[in-house]
Amino acid sequence: MGTHALRLSRSAILIHGTNRPWGIGRRSSHGCLRLYPEDIVQLFRLVEKGTEVAVINEPIKVSISEGKVFIEVHRYGREGGTVGQALHLLAKKNLVAKTDFKRLIKAVEEKMGVPTEITLKR
Repeated sequence: MGTHALRLSRSAILIHGTNRPWGIGRRSSHGCLRLYPEDIVQLFRLVEKGTEVAVINEPIKVSISEGKVFIEVHRYGREGGTVGQALHLLAKKNLVAKTDFKRLIKAVEEKMGVPTEITLKR
């Protein structure tokens, strides 16, 4: 768990460092939020007791970087994001025309929990 931890109002959930960086940003624990060891030390120094924390559940994230379209799809229990949800997010960001639908469907089906490029190659 590391040298520092922040306890949330739900006593079973902590924000803490980890020696397993592959688990950061993924559902690899029983509810804890993992950070790199150096990041939890810095956050621990900045946060005051009683600071409000919002945990946001986003099974699908869409972004564009250097002209490339990426999607990150997570599995939650037996379920997760759907192609329809992904298309809705892509449409909101005007990225549908830049999307390779075959790659999109594969990313949604696999639900790897890491950014995956889905840019349409022309």
